[in-house]
Amino acid sequence: MSREPLIRLPGKGAHAHKLVAKTAMEMAQEVYEKNAGRSNDFYEKYPDCDAYVKSCWALYLDAARTTLTQLLTTNMDDNLKQEIYDALIKDATLRRGREGVLQMKHGAGA
Repeated sequence: MSREPLIRLPGKGAHAHKLVAKTAMEMAQEVYEKNAGRSNDFYEKYPDCDAYVKSCWALYLDAARTTLTQLLTTNMDDNLKQEIYDALIKDATLRRGREGVLQMKHGAGA
């Protein structure tokens, strides 16, 4: 039995499916690239893209799931759709564990 590709979030035992995590990291990088050039305050706080992505990518997990879900409605190859669908289903089983970790890490819900 092969292990599913998972990425461990900072914190207590939370994980994300590799495809969802990769999408979240790409989204964080795009946000950094847009904001670093527009805002001196943002750039002062996050002068390095890699550091921003490393510290903030988990905040983009819900947006990544939404983006991947929307891809299922496009005309892309059925094999890619199946891969995305499988990743979303497997990631859904991991969401409950990471929600508490993200709240603790970023002060949400406090």
